[in-house]
Amino acid sequence: MTSPPSDRSETVAAIWEAVQGVSAQWGRAYWRDCRATGRRPSEFMTGLADAGLLGIGVPENMGGSGGGVTELVALAEALGRTGVPLSGYVVVPFFCRVPVIKVGTPAQVEAVVKPTLTGEPSVAFAFTEPDAGTNSFAMRTHAQKIDNGWRLDGQKTYISGADEAPMLMVAARTNSAGKRAELTLFVLPNDTPGISVTPQNITVNAPEKQCTVFFDGVEVPDSAVLGEPGRGAAYLFDGLNPERLVAAGGSIGLGDFVLQKGVEYASERAPFGTPIGAYQSVAHPMARAKVGLEAAKLFAYRGAEVFDSGGDAGQLSNMAKLMASESAWAATDSVIQAFGGAAFDVDNDILWLLETLRLTRVAPLNNEMILNSIGTHLLGLPRSY
Repeated sequence: MTSPPSDRSETVAAIWEAVQGVSAQWGRAYWRDCRATGRRPSEFMTGLADAGLLGIGVPENMGGSGGGVTELVALAEALGRTGVPLSGYVVVPFFCRVPVIKVGTPAQVEAVVKPTLTGEPSVAFAFTEPDAGTNSFAMRTHAQKIDNGWRLDGQKTYISGADEAPMLMVAARTNSAGKRAELTLFVLPNDTPGISVTPQNITVNAPEKQCTVFFDGVEVPDSAVLGEPGRGAAYLFDGLNPERLVAAGGSIGLGDFVLQKGVEYASERAPFGTPIGAYQSVAHPMARAKVGLEAAKLFAYRGAEVFDSGGDAGQLSNMAKLMASESAWAATDSVIQAFGGAAFDVDNDILWLLETLRLTRVAPLNNEMILNSIGTHLLGLPRSY
């Protein structure tokens, strides 16, 4: 279960081989230590960078390795299959740089895209707000036009790695309160006067911290605007569709990782003489989860193919993320049940997946909003929001 999909390209196979080489040096014990101590997985990130894996999706003329979302999905799946969670250290820079590559200035490319290739702290995405939640058009963070620039005021929360990243990508409304928010994206240094970052007391079994970011009269020049003012929502979807596809790839990989553990255990454990994997009550839940993971894989790679060819991959991204997160969660639950009490022994390295894969049903974009979108746009049902 550690070999690449047989129907994928030679490039995907090369990605899988490179990931296995990096993971062989910094494996599960390394990641458990990073999670336990809150230490940045610097050696692993450097290994990914040295293998050219962090450059996937970045044009070669910008110093990247080329390729598109298809290769990013393969990278996420391969990482998961080696037991490496798709942390914010990897996924946030990947989707932040998509709109910068498309509409950013050379200075913004230099400040945001280039650092993502090295594995060092690079950029955090300040988007989610405590009151708006998934209703991004209700955000209150506001950017007011001033002479030669803008002044930002507001608050963001659940911002991955904001305590380390030297750069921030910030979404703010640039029209009057009370109206449907007109969003603009800004790229600015994290040490700009008026910005303060407070780590939150959140555990998701990942080494990076979640933070609240405050903007109090933060003044930035016009050059901090990404693309055109007011077009931030359109630019966001350039990054958010790939984000869901990459997140799906990570969930698929981790789901297969834990299923492999379950298969090995259920094939050996035989308290009544017959391996418990022969019992349908053990086998069927794992088999059903495997079907879901394979279906999610079809959605994810098809969505990546559509996106890379310039098509609208919105609903394919939704379906991939939905199927991957629910099937990976089902896989984990079935394996825990097969292990019984042994699943709660930390040394068996299963329990950590409970938090990790439960989170994937909430972010990026919770599954209820995904179902709302599918109901409205694919089925033609009326909107409830």
